[in-house]
Amino acid sequence: LPPMADKGGAFVHDPKLSSLTETRAKIRLQFTDLAKRQVVVDRVFQLTNKQGKKQEFKTIDNSLHIDSGERKKITYSNRHGDVNAGVPEMMGVSKAVL
Repeated sequence: LPPMADKGGAFVHDPKLSSLTETRAKIRLQFTDLAKRQVVVDRVFQLTNKQGKKQEFKTIDNSLHIDSGERKKITYSNRHGDVNAGVPEMMGVSKAVL
């Protein structure tokens, strides 16, 4: 994340602007990996207003969907491995590039 992004909280619409207590966001990245498979990475975030002016930012879900063709689809959630480590390897680039 860029500097001053407060662990991603700056990317979510502020719930105070719409008089809500929470706002959810979803980011989807779709690419073709080195093995020519379609890969989709989904990340779901939540920003919640707490008492006073505090806000709580949480990552709700990380999932990785791999379509290897021939009707075979593989899905990994955040419990099955680190999505952040797997994506640069699948794209064939270093983590610093992303």
